[in-house]
Amino acid sequence: MFAPGHKGSPTEAYTLKTSRIVGNKARIGIVLVSAYFYPLDPNNALDVAAAKRALDFDFGWFLEPIVTGDYPAVMRERAGDRLPTFTEEESALLKGSYDILMMNHYYSKVVTDCGSESSVTPCSSLTAGWEADKGVDEDHMMPGTMQPRPNKFGNNYCGRYTGYPPGYLDMIHYLHSHDPTVDILLTENGWCGNEEVENWDQLRYYKAFLGQVHKAVVEEEIPVVGYTAWSFLDNYEWGSYGPRFGLYYVNFTEKTGSPDFEKPKSTDLKRIPRPAAKWFHKVATTKCLDGWDQLEIAADSSVARSAEHLGFSVAFIVFVAVALTAAVVTFKRCLGYQRLR
Repeated sequence: MFAPGHKGSPTEAYTLKTSRIVGNKARIGIVLVSAYFYPLDPNNALDVAAAKRALDFDFGWFLEPIVTGDYPAVMRERAGDRLPTFTEEESALLKGSYDILMMNHYYSKVVTDCGSESSVTPCSSLTAGWEADKGVDEDHMMPGTMQPRPNKFGNNYCGRYTGYPPGYLDMIHYLHSHDPTVDILLTENGWCGNEEVENWDQLRYYKAFLGQVHKAVVEEEIPVVGYTAWSFLDNYEWGSYGPRFGLYYVNFTEKTGSPDFEKPKSTDLKRIPRPAAKWFHKVATTKCLDGWDQLEIAADSSVARSAEHLGFSVAFIVFVAVALTAAVVTFKRCLGYQRLR
């Protein structure tokens, strides 16, 4: 494992080439993460440029070197000699040094140039370096964006984790446009919620976002080979147990995460499937995205019982992970009975 970014030695690239020779059945790639960025005013050239620049600075920064052998042109233009350069040898080693492209995506943003009249983030307020070079105001949101709700105590641990489904497809387009010949694996996507077990927002998010994957695979024939929901269980997220991404709710105790919490009792950390877990179960077994409403999900008994034992949990996650990967390339809408070849 190597930390991302520009290195003083091409060791990583050499290691990659060697790995391909030693394990020729494996596929190697890099997982990249980014929001999708829309221009505040699609008719304003500065805003359009700002949206493209934001993508290049966030996603292209790591994507373009392995595809083209160099950083995005706009980064070279705006960062100048502060941006490292590649030797011809390094560029040749980087270019095409992957077998598959992988992507994490959760939300989209609306941006404007930091110097525009519409900006609420002055250029002078941006941190010198990468942020100032990017030069965008990201404090805007697309109409219709799903927003997380605070918990019963008024705390919102998920402020930036919104949901705009069309942005997922546009992000797939952006990745695919850089190399239309390579497969894409969607490695992280999910909804950040609170302590609710009956989290219907999470279900709506997954149904809408997997609908975008369906469009990519079926209607546009983009080679998406798999999809992974984040996450199977509620977990320790970015320094806190507050954000709840799990398909399964976990009943954390008051001592969870404290130095005194050494070994949980058998009655602790109970796992309860949320509506989205039940829906994923149906998607994995029927390969259908439609035809199952909230009432059916609430009444379904096949996965309604609590997963209190780890054995069941592990079996379920392995089943769902494998089945969903297969489902991505074979599922039908069910309402229209449209099936992939």
